[in-house]
Amino acid sequence: MENDGDGGRHVIDSEVVKFRTAAPEVVAQLRLDHPTLSPLLAELLAGRGYLDSGVAERFLSPSVDDLFDPLALRDMACAASLLRNSLELGHRILIHGDYDCDGICATTLLLDGLTELGADVDFHIPDRFEEGYGLSMMAVERCREEGFDLLLSVDCGSSSHKEIAAAQEAGIRVIITDHHQVPTPPPTPDAFVNPQHPDDTYPFKGLCGTAVAFKLLQALRQESGVEPNHLMDLVALATVADVVPLRDENRILVHHGLTLLSRSERPGLMALLEAAGRNPREPVDAFTVAFTLAPRLNAAGRLEHARLGVELLRSSTMAEARELAVYLSSLNEERKECERRISMEIEARLEAEPARWQNGAIVEYCEGWHEGVIGITAGRLAEKYAVPALVIAVNGERAKGSGRSPENVDLFEALSACSDIFSKFGGHPRAGGFSLPTDRLEELREAFTVAANRLRSGLAPVWADATLSLNQVDLALATQLERFEPFGEANPKPVFLLEGVTLVGHRTVGKTRDHLQLELEQGGERHRAIAFRKGPLLGVLDAQNFRYDLLCYLQRDQFRGQERISIQVTHIVRPARAESQAQTVVDCRNVRHRRRELEVWLGEEEATVALCRDVEKAKTTFPEFAHRFFSYQDLAGADLSLVLVTPPSQQSELVQMMERCRPRRIVMLFGRPELENARASLLLESWGRSEAIAVWREMKRQKMVRFDLEGLTIRLADGLRYPRQVVSEILQAFLETEALAQDENGRLELAPGNGQKLETTRAFRASEARWTGFEQLLALCCGPRLQERWEIQFPWLGRASRVLVGTSS
Repeated sequence: MENDGDGGRHVIDSEVVKFRTAAPEVVAQLRLDHPTLSPLLAELLAGRGYLDSGVAERFLSPSVDDLFDPLALRDMACAASLLRNSLELGHRILIHGDYDCDGICATTLLLDGLTELGADVDFHIPDRFEEGYGLSMMAVERCREEGFDLLLSVDCGSSSHKEIAAAQEAGIRVIITDHHQVPTPPPTPDAFVNPQHPDDTYPFKGLCGTAVAFKLLQALRQESGVEPNHLMDLVALATVADVVPLRDENRILVHHGLTLLSRSERPGLMALLEAAGRNPREPVDAFTVAFTLAPRLNAAGRLEHARLGVELLRSSTMAEARELAVYLSSLNEERKECERRISMEIEARLEAEPARWQNGAIVEYCEGWHEGVIGITAGRLAEKYAVPALVIAVNGERAKGSGRSPENVDLFEALSACSDIFSKFGGHPRAGGFSLPTDRLEELREAFTVAANRLRSGLAPVWADATLSLNQVDLALATQLERFEPFGEANPKPVFLLEGVTLVGHRTVGKTRDHLQLELEQGGERHRAIAFRKGPLLGVLDAQNFRYDLLCYLQRDQFRGQERISIQVTHIVRPARAESQAQTVVDCRNVRHRRRELEVWLGEEEATVALCRDVEKAKTTFPEFAHRFFSYQDLAGADLSLVLVTPPSQQSELVQMMERCRPRRIVMLFGRPELENARASLLLESWGRSEAIAVWREMKRQKMVRFDLEGLTIRLADGLRYPRQVVSEILQAFLETEALAQDENGRLELAPGNGQKLETTRAFRASEARWTGFEQLLALCCGPRLQERWEIQFPWLGRASRVLVGTSS
């Protein structure tokens, strides 16, 4: 993987692009099961693992009826019984939350839910800097001093052996509800509800802390039959904020919770939206939660105290809520400025000394950096530089750090390799935290870099869902894609590869001119696109001279009261060029000046020939190379290099030529624009049941019988304005089914038929086969990693590559 000049992945090489794909037969079966699904939606669903009709239907239509029984969670029945007993006896209950958005929402949810049931309940959230993460010993002391009988944790406590034991020794009942990893051995509270517990058999492990708390309320209310669904707004907020997978049960909770958020009557949430400049009556989606609501609630715990978040969510008046919302928004601005300063300082180091990231890992530390923002900073660095990043705040002899990693390095494994350096560490493959003595920081830098490079699995991928051409981009498609919402972890926005588009123009926009506006053109279609934070590419992109592949999102947008399609470019794929004589498949699809490129290849050696459809036209255009142009059907000979100028009509045509000639090199000069032109031509030649019905009705309406086959074909084609080839094939199909018959003079007449279905005729299957063959051709010739796909299709090309490498060296 290469990086452009500023160290980010603004322009990427095609090798890092990977597709979420499924076998064509799986997609076809999904469409058969769901006839209303468009081919693209079926492809997206199958690529994301929704392979059968039932699973796909539950994904597209999330229903609360599909939520799992809360009692399926280990110890849930016990936890509900303990709570029910405390309610009946009037015991005091202390809810112990965590200081992030999930902990704040879980605390609020149980405070609201238990208060509705008449509980004597209060809450405690630890101070991030004074008490740290997990069940707090200060909370245990408070239970002793203030007479709380039951300590109920949410979103924490799975590793708090000492604190649980201390509470139990004081006669306090302890219920732990959590979703974090459980250590070995697990603690032994009075009830331990956590889907991650090794003995838990709950069918979905991805719940956040608030969702587990919601399941507890469900279990508590099962006897009454009154579901706590009015609290799903908090579950949706926490689920998105905690970046847990938006699949299965989480998708249902967030789907319905966002509906509640969009019409929320909570003064706190309405005020928080107001403070962010949003109309609180506008629909709230997952993006709004992730980038507007969650950061402001998280800012409380990062910079001050998370109890402010609980107080905001439980505000009873708009006046009270507005005051807290404005304060939390100011804390969030302070958080962003603090993060910006740290990021600028680190990036200045990386720019001055590129080896600090080019060696495969980033490990940066400084005295005085704020502990509350280093995780966010590490995440931005890992995303931008595509390497694992550790950012560490130093405070005297103590250092505390946070790490993030792209998916090609398991961060937890890398941290584990350095475990003897840490005082404490934990995490998962993409994120982690740790503490260590300051005097071991340089030791950590060296050990972590070694571990990251040893564990690295290929290039950090950039994922895409499908390829598109510009003529497929419209509002109808954007509307279809909305069925995949809500988007988030494990259900990202669909990303598309727009192949072979020309940059007609580009300019920087925005107050600081750091966004790039692109004018795109392909096959006569033009669209405007925006590439956020990619202004530095203005001097890198070569408008007009290359076709580019762009990775992008599509969505509906409003502009001056008009609905329009919005294309948001996330990455620009570097145009591939013929740089290595050792390549067996040379990717020149994105070269803009194709004639000049063709002349270079034909002039290189006599054994290079060009393949195209219109050979006579090519010979006229290139008279000096007239003897070097062939059609796919006519080419014969061995040890040739082939320049593919235009696509064949079918995959089978290409396969037969390749097996016949076994060329030593393929230069791919055509790309998606040429294939789209071929698709348009094929569309004119293709037909199905609807066209056959139209021919039959026209024939009966006009009483067009007693003609010979050729005469009837001409009359029907002229009347319906169908190509004669299409009408001829349809009539051949009718002859196969004996719905038409020929008399002894060759004239056609209507007949009773033999019962054969139209779809089983040779003519119908031949038409279908043309489409299938073309789709196979698209799959082979479109998208990145061209050589890899051709070597899978033609394995002997891989052996030719090794010969070429040996020759060139």
